[in-house]
Amino acid sequence: MMVNEITTQDGGMNVFITGATSAVGRATVRQFIAAGHTVYGATEGSSADARMVRADGAIPVYPDLLRAGEVRSAIETANADVVINLAPQFANHAHSSAQWDARQIALITQGTQSIMEAATAAGVRFVVHTSYIFAGGHDESADSLIDAVRTGEQLVLGCSTPGCVLRFGFIYGTEQPELSALRATMKMGRAISGGDASAHSAWLHSDDAARAVVLAAQKQPNRAVIDITDDMAASSLDFLTYFADSQGLTRPSAGARFSLSGLLFGTKKLDIGRIHVEPNRAEARSVLDWTPRFSDYRQGIDNMLLTWRAEGVAKS
Repeated sequence: MMVNEITTQDGGMNVFITGATSAVGRATVRQFIAAGHTVYGATEGSSADARMVRADGAIPVYPDLLRAGEVRSAIETANADVVINLAPQFANHAHSSAQWDARQIALITQGTQSIMEAATAAGVRFVVHTSYIFAGGHDESADSLIDAVRTGEQLVLGCSTPGCVLRFGFIYGTEQPELSALRATMKMGRAISGGDASAHSAWLHSDDAARAVVLAAQKQPNRAVIDITDDMAASSLDFLTYFADSQGLTRPSAGARFSLSGLLFGTKKLDIGRIHVEPNRAEARSVLDWTPRFSDYRQGIDNMLLTWRAEGVAKS
C-alpha cells in the first residue's frame, strides 16, 4: 500500500463528491471547503438539493450516477483531482427500516462501476469509495447484500486509477432526517421497540466520517480497506434508550419488531446488526492518523442534542 498526499499548485484540490446531500455528504462538503478545497457536489437534480449544496459552499452538478458518460462529463467540468463516492451512504444510517431496492443496489454496483470508468477516463488522481463495516462479515440471510457491497469495493480496488475503501459503521448525526422523524414519533408518546439487545453494531458520527474521508483524500492510501467506526459497539436498544433518556422521552422496550439496524432487502427482513464484525481500528490510526472525536454513541448523541437545542433557540 502506497500513501502519497495530493496537492494542487496552490495547495487546494478540486473535489467531486457523490451523495453530497446525505448527512455525511453535507459534513464532508463543509470540511473540504473549510480546508481550502473546491467542491462539486452531485445531486439528484431537485432545486432543494441544489440549494443545500450551495449553502454548504459547493457547486451542484446533476449527473445520473448510473451513466458513465454523464459522470465523466461532470468530473471533467469539475477538473477533479479526487472523487469521493458517498452515494452508498444514503442507505447507511440509524433508521427504523430501509428498503434496499434495485436503485440502491445499482448505486453500489453499477454506479461504482460508472464512477470508476469515468474517473479513469477523466484522469482523476484518486478515488475514495465509502462502504459498510458489515462487508467484512458473513451471514447467510444477508449474503446477497454483502456480495453486492463487496462487488462495489472490488471495482475500486481492482481499477487502474488509485483508490481506497472506507468501511463505515452506522451513521448518525445532527442533519439526519431519520433521527429527527424518530424524535418526533417518540415525542408523540408512540411505543417504540428497541430491537434485539444482543445485536451490537458499530456506530459513527457523521462529522467523524467526514474527517476520515478528507484525510483519505489527502493521504491517498492506495488499495487500502480501512474500518472507520467509533470505539464502542452497541445495540440499537442501547442507542435508543440513551437517545430517549437524554430528552426525557419514554424509553423503548426490548424486542425484535424494531431495530435501528434493521432493513429490508428485497422482500427479506434483515438485521445487519447481527452480522458480527470486529473492526480493525488500528489501521485508521496508523494510515490516516484518524481517531473518532466521539468515541462512543453517547458522546455523539450529547453533541447532536446540544446542536439541536442551539438551532431551536436560534429559530425562536
